[in-house]
Amino acid sequence: MSHLAIAGLQLELCAEDNLSTIDQEIDGVKKRFPWIQMVVLPELCTYGANTELAVEVPGKVENCFREAARRNNVWLIPGSLFERREGKIYNTAPVINPAGKVVARYSKR
Repeated sequence: MSHLAIAGLQLELCAEDNLSTIDQEIDGVKKRFPWIQMVVLPELCTYGANTELAVEVPGKVENCFREAARRNNVWLIPGSLFERREGKIYNTAPVINPAGKVVARYSKR
């Protein structure tokens, strides 16, 4: 039997740009618990539920999460964020492997 150590981060965040705070928290949990293999964050934690802050995916935000996964050698599911695509808004959650590659995205409208 194999094991997978998962950290679920429940953070007190504002409905604004929380990207740098989340990045620091990912580093911090890996430093405190070096055996962690996956970090999971809640839905819409990066910017809150404000569709005005929708971003393009792939893009700067996802690249920051990719770097955090690579730097900490963890699987990362950074919650979801509002994605602007073809004039529509999607609620999109990426799945990033320890090499920093996005291996899947789940989008819902």
